[in-house]
Amino acid sequence: MKPTKLRHQILLLLGVPLLIQLLTISFLLFSFAKIDEAARREAKAKRVVSVCQESIGLFGSIIFQIATPTYFGEKDPARAKLLVKSLLRKTSELQSLVKDNPEALTLTHRFARDAKGFIESFDELIRSFDAETGRLLFSEVLTTGEFMEQFKVIWERVQQDLNELIAMYAPIADEFQPQGVKARENLRLVIIMILAINILTVMILAANVNRNTLQRLQILMSNLQSFSRARKEYIDLKGTDEISTLNQAFKQVADERNKLDEIRKSLQAMISHDIRSPLSAVTLSLEFILDSFQETLVPTVSNRLTRSLSELKRLSRLVRTLLDIEKMETGHLDLSINDHYCVDLIDQSTSAVLSLAERKEIALETLVPESLALDCDGDRTIQVLVNLLSNAIKFAPRESTIIVSCDKSKDNATRFEVIDQGPGIPDDKVDKLFGKFSQLDQPEEIKVAGSGLGLFICKLLIEAQGGRIGYRPSRSNGACFWFELPEEPPSTTSRV
Repeated sequence: MKPTKLRHQILLLLGVPLLIQLLTISFLLFSFAKIDEAARREAKAKRVVSVCQESIGLFGSIIFQIATPTYFGEKDPARAKLLVKSLLRKTSELQSLVKDNPEALTLTHRFARDAKGFIESFDELIRSFDAETGRLLFSEVLTTGEFMEQFKVIWERVQQDLNELIAMYAPIADEFQPQGVKARENLRLVIIMILAINILTVMILAANVNRNTLQRLQILMSNLQSFSRARKEYIDLKGTDEISTLNQAFKQVADERNKLDEIRKSLQAMISHDIRSPLSAVTLSLEFILDSFQETLVPTVSNRLTRSLSELKRLSRLVRTLLDIEKMETGHLDLSINDHYCVDLIDQSTSAVLSLAERKEIALETLVPESLALDCDGDRTIQVLVNLLSNAIKFAPRESTIIVSCDKSKDNATRFEVIDQGPGIPDDKVDKLFGKFSQLDQPEEIKVAGSGLGLFICKLLIEAQGGRIGYRPSRSNGACFWFELPEEPPSTTSRV
């Protein structure tokens, strides 16, 4: 089965859970809407039943007020009027509640019509009421029985209509509770099912990602580790997904690196044997001629041979430098860590460059405690000091002073400094100082030739011993190159 592309996996990882969540939210909203609708129907039904019951009660109370004499036949219509107003309000409310139910609305209209007739008869009865005596007129007393007969008929029709409305809406009010319980149970079940589906979906997607992505990334990481260790065995990844494409591109880079590595090894072998050996032979021959026949040679020939010998030695040093760089960069430079007095390291270094300093009448001043010692590779440390001193002599003005100092730093490391009185280094060029084949722009009056490898090699040699190297401006407006070596070299300093 072909592995899924990463963009498709991302869409699945984001899209499937999102789709499930949207479906879940939609279902919950739908369920809540149904529950809310059922609750509204229940509330309306309860209100309809309540209004019907209150209307029946109002009718009964009004008839009771009319039919019951008080204080020896006296009647009080005030309370009956209040009851009539309440009845009118209930009638309007009932019509508003059932307006969406045609059958109930028909009953309500009939009830309203009966209530209107009842109220008209009530008004006619009230008009015969004597406010001064608080009694019905005698002429009306005789007809009260007729009114009461009409009220009775209306009362019976009203009761019938309202009871039918109650019978119609009472089941709606009663059915909500069991429906609500059932809806809650269904909702709980659905939520549990959705959680289970979510968990199952996440597990499936995680397994798919682990199989198609993480395991393949592990293979890619293994190939990268093999690449970093200069191994040539890489695991292939089949497919057309991004990881496979990346692995194929990486293998192409690895193959190119291997080809370049073979070329580098061939070049190293050529430098080591095909160039270094003839250079050594020619150098020895010239040294023999100059030592044996110096006095018999014509001065012009002697000078040319001497310059040739100097160039050959410079070329030999460059070859050795290139081979050392190869060893340092590939981690195969052997270091010999021993205990050394710092004053001895500095004395040997200054002795190596003393003739260069004397040509420019430059004084070499050393500041180092006699008893200060450290564990380091003495030859490599002297090589660094000689390089720093040679650079300082090249750029320092004539008849100036170069100071070489050594002391303990704040973190108990041993710090060496080489300070000259030359032009210094511009701030914007400091970052390039220790780069490979890096040479700064120099004024014509002090421009000197170089390969651009000296400071780069110094950096590699100091870092190989667990130290660090850097530059700062000196107080005399010159340059101060420094390096620090730790009190105890790291355990890996036997090899870079």
